[in-house]
Amino acid sequence: MNGKAVVLTYHRVLDGPDISEAMHPGMYVTREVFERHLEYLSKKYCVVTLNQLREWIQGKLSFPGTPCAITFDDGWDDNYRNAYPLLKRFNLPATIFVITGDIGSREMLTWNQVREMEAWGIAFESHTVSHVVLRGRQREEIQQELRGSKQRLQNELNRSIGWFCYPKGIYDEIADEVVQELYSAAFTGELGLVEKGDDLFHLRRIGIHNDVSMTVPLFACRLTTFL
Repeated sequence: MNGKAVVLTYHRVLDGPDISEAMHPGMYVTREVFERHLEYLSKKYCVVTLNQLREWIQGKLSFPGTPCAITFDDGWDDNYRNAYPLLKRFNLPATIFVITGDIGSREMLTWNQVREMEAWGIAFESHTVSHVVLRGRQREEIQQELRGSKQRLQNELNRSIGWFCYPKGIYDEIADEVVQELYSAAFTGELGLVEKGDDLFHLRRIGIHNDVSMTVPLFACRLTTFL
């Protein structure tokens, strides 16, 4: 995949007993499946941080193989219980786009967990305050969601926040303008690979969930579907 990179989107990483029939299959992978994914990625890809990916997009950084960034949306507590130990075992970076207003709520990460993971090397970036879909909202409401999320993360983590991920991947012209005022890069809901020279505010990812990636061949196929 010369000149292309892969950004993966996960949500939850669950043990078998945590999975109910009512749970949407697009929301999770099992712990065992995620472990297989990381083993495969560690052998076949150069797993990078989002900041490294940005430099690669801008032509400032190169890698010996295809870059791949691992991301999670929302900030579920199983990211700490199940994903974090595996990321540490394989020594792979990742980014979690958190809903700052939900931190500390039931089934979501706590700020202590966020700070622990961040100290190890898991980055946290903005996914708004309340996960509201931004399309069709007034500029003032969008600004409150984006500024509030960014400021809370900066206060808790004591560093600048530059990355944003649209809730549900949905946006309009006003939301796009506000994001570009406040952040340095953003992911939309468009599926696909990232290429050198891409617009940093309209980046693509590939959704990963159990039903399309439960085996290594299925996972490998998913990653190359968009070539």
